[in-house]
Amino acid sequence: MNHLFELPDSYVCVDLETTGLNPCRDKIIEIGAVKVKDNEITDTFQTLVDPGYHISSFITGLTGITDDMLSSAPGIFEALPEFLNFADGNILMGHNIHSFDIKFISSSCLLVTGKPFDGDHIDTLYLSRKLFPYERHHRLCDLITRFNIAEREEHRALSDALQTVDCYNYMRKYMQEHGITPEEIRPCRRSGY
Repeated sequence: MNHLFELPDSYVCVDLETTGLNPCRDKIIEIGAVKVKDNEITDTFQTLVDPGYHISSFITGLTGITDDMLSSAPGIFEALPEFLNFADGNILMGHNIHSFDIKFISSSCLLVTGKPFDGDHIDTLYLSRKLFPYERHHRLCDLITRFNIAEREEHRALSDALQTVDCYNYMRKYMQEHGITPEEIRPCRRSGY
């Protein structure tokens, strides 16, 4: 199946909160995902994930997630299969998914299933950089304010995934209004940009 030059109408948008930036050392503490079919949100998924150790005060301050909240959460061996079942082989989408979320998902898949994640993905960060090269910043917080979606990023997985869907829809509409074809931007997929 070749989606290399297409922007899908159906996908699962995912966002993670983690204990840090290194997928070899840090752990997922929250998974949020939004299932979209034919451009309509059909379902959502959210779970906290117990990393098995105390999280830093910086991460608690950023996300609002505390050790107490995680103490009763499932571990990655339970949470990851639930997410993969929800994703059900769909194309994954996310903001900075190529450099961040996919690496954590793949590392967790390797731990839980013995195999890295090998599904397709599209990165809205890449789309923003291609569509708006004159903009200095392309973080999710920049896009949601620039596109008048929200005033701030919440740094919680499900809300950030929902905002990423809104950003993707905005950029698709922008492309239609300006006659930009998917072939001109070649979105990030499995192997990179």
